[in-house]
Amino acid sequence: MKKVAIPLLFIFAILSLTLTACGGTHDGSNGNIVEKMAIFTLMALTVFSIFLVLFDGSKERSNRSSGKVDLIQHGSTYPLSATDLTGYPVYVWDYRSSFHKIVFHPDGPLMKSLSVSTNGLDPAVTVAGTWVLTSDGKVQVTLNSAWTTRIYTCISMNSSAVLMQPDFGLAEAWYLGSGGLANIQISIFGYSASNPATMKFTSSLVSGRTVYWATYPCIVVTSSGEVAVNYETTYGMIMFNEDGILTKSIDNKIGSTPNYTPSISGTWSVDDESGVLSMTVSGFTTVASILAQESEYCELLVSTTAGNRLWYSDPTNAPGKLAAYISEGCRLVQSDYK
Repeated sequence: MKKVAIPLLFIFAILSLTLTACGGTHDGSNGNIVEKMAIFTLMALTVFSIFLVLFDGSKERSNRSSGKVDLIQHGSTYPLSATDLTGYPVYVWDYRSSFHKIVFHPDGPLMKSLSVSTNGLDPAVTVAGTWVLTSDGKVQVTLNSAWTTRIYTCISMNSSAVLMQPDFGLAEAWYLGSGGLANIQISIFGYSASNPATMKFTSSLVSGRTVYWATYPCIVVTSSGEVAVNYETTYGMIMFNEDGILTKSIDNKIGSTPNYTPSISGTWSVDDESGVLSMTVSGFTTVASILAQESEYCELLVSTTAGNRLWYSDPTNAPGKLAAYISEGCRLVQSDYK
């Protein structure tokens, strides 16, 4: 506001001086010429000042409207391989409740579907353009409809959903691997109608395990197609002791320093027939069932009465995998990419 106000005051001062000069008396031709030159100079300065104000304002508006931080400049990048793209179809979360499918043919054609918002539908694809993988593992896509070419850089590869940053435009959430369709449906609709869960909890699967968990997904796509952090994301640790007692950490919030110290206790049990896990803490019971198992990127996707969860239980790398998964959302928070 100050940047605009100061030049405007300067303009008003010049206009006042100009009007004063125009209203003065004219004694002699020399004085008349001097006054005309003064008036001309003042008018030129006025126009120049107006131009500066408009330029500065438009530049400031442009900076505000762009308002995005280039995520590529604020984190690591990951080269993709041809197998990452051609092994299975790629599913792109394009809006809050919809997605589309891309098939990268090994020979170069690119096939794409329309956007769909129906759970259980694996959309059909048609030829839409071509693609190549650059020497540094980036994806160059050329669409026939607009004859435009974009180069996508993978900026996160910590779960089934990877963040892809084009050379211009918004970052995109791509789901890779054999579980791509199920995982994107779980992200959008809460469960997959295409690949219903077949795996169940058993006492032997849970007993003696320590799991590191987090809300799934930790990134979301807005109604305008923008990838953003899921601010409802929480994460923590649960130890399932063999005697039916569980101990857990606090529920850490996204962006906070993790605290996995066991500080809360309760009980757990599994109905081996239904495959449902029950966890009771402070008189409140949470039940959980398995939505999917995706060995390529994560261990278990779990549905609970408190929301969907991603579970890691490998004792050697579970904390690291959880940290990498949470870093997707933290990166968006730190970049203020809202």
